[in-house]
Amino acid sequence: FGSSHILSIAPTPLFAAGRGSADAPHRRSGRRAGGRGAMSPMQVHRPSDEPRGDTLACRRPVRIHSGAQRDVAAAAPPMRLPRLVQAAEAAAPPGLPNLGNSCYMGAVLQCLLNLPGRLGSAIEVFDRISVRRSGEGAVRVCAALSRLAAEYRNHPSPASKREPLSGEADGALATLKEALGGLDTKYALCEQQDAYEFLGCVLEALDDGLAELLRRYAKRVPPEGVVKSIFGVATYSLRKCLQCSNTVEADRRTEVALGLPLISPAAQFDASRRLAEELVPVSLLDLLREAVRPEILEDYECGNCQVLAQEGFRYNKRSRLAQRSGLLSGAGEVLVIALYRFLNIADAEGNFGAVKLRRPVSIPTTLRLAVGSYSLCSIVSHSGEELSSGHYTAAVRCPADGTWYTCDDAHVDPIRSQKLYDEDAEVTRVRQDADPFILFYHRRGDGKAAAGDRP
Repeated sequence: FGSSHILSIAPTPLFAAGRGSADAPHRRSGRRAGGRGAMSPMQVHRPSDEPRGDTLACRRPVRIHSGAQRDVAAAAPPMRLPRLVQAAEAAAPPGLPNLGNSCYMGAVLQCLLNLPGRLGSAIEVFDRISVRRSGEGAVRVCAALSRLAAEYRNHPSPASKREPLSGEADGALATLKEALGGLDTKYALCEQQDAYEFLGCVLEALDDGLAELLRRYAKRVPPEGVVKSIFGVATYSLRKCLQCSNTVEADRRTEVALGLPLISPAAQFDASRRLAEELVPVSLLDLLREAVRPEILEDYECGNCQVLAQEGFRYNKRSRLAQRSGLLSGAGEVLVIALYRFLNIADAEGNFGAVKLRRPVSIPTTLRLAVGSYSLCSIVSHSGEELSSGHYTAAVRCPADGTWYTCDDAHVDPIRSQKLYDEDAEVTRVRQDADPFILFYHRRGDGKAAAGDRP
């Protein structure tokens, strides 16, 4: 599932990245791995904190296009929309109960189940497949996920009750957890796990399950897989020899998520520098630009320089190389961005321990890239200082009515923050005590990408 968000740093010149789980961040998963302005915290109020019919400033997007309009909007009295509040709460998505330290699972599934577009159709392919008769492995996980999605869609959620899905052993959520435990035994346990790694496990199982059905019935499987046609992020590297100026493309790959470090490579090895950078707010666009900043490599053996030296009957001297990695060449319908908040550091005795980076990141509600324009549609956030003892929550935009909800296990409440509804706003968090960790963007229909915003 791409490069890990846990950066393993040992007291050596080598830099290693490993996929870590919650209880042991440096332990690698049994699944296969792949390759490589300060904002104030947003105030989140639960409905119980306010009387019914109180001010609601977030039920529909408010687009502000100029400074004059912005001043008028700030001076205008707040709107009272009690009927709209009741209608939105009546359509709230159901909560997903905690099955025992399974908040990581609930947060990720809330985001996936509320994604617009083709993912829902891909999951529905398994509606007619019985979980019991599907055998073990990826197809069983897909059948269980399909059952959960159907129960999620059809679950009644009246404003007066807003009951979550069942957490019983024979319920859809427990069945999915059991099926995932067949792929990786840690998901069968009641232990906190890594939400990003769990997302990779679910998407990989879905891709493998769809590939199995296609081989069985269509006799043909897309080269990149079905899931990567939805989530795929295509990247490549540019390498330029600083001696002959020859430039070549390399390392073309497609992953299902884009991972961004929150601090510089130098700070990853220096505790004092790490703490200093962590205090400085940064924007998501700045992180994207920093990720493709050229790095200089010494003692490079350039093939073009070798040819020129042979033609000129002279000695070939090793050169320096400027390399830009992770350049975007394309992206799918859904763009997933993981903020690498967990750093795995080895002390002087060689013992590894994970530290969390709480650096504030300004997240645009509309992300304009050279490969397309995307709208923010869900966020997985993490509370706490440690990966193994923290808590995961989700913020999702319900595709039925466009309302944003915070999902905390079985509890689902509307988010009362106007910024999430402004298409040109930035947010740093959706809960006071939680740091955004995994961002889900969906491609906009207008396809606009402003050149000034491209990283």
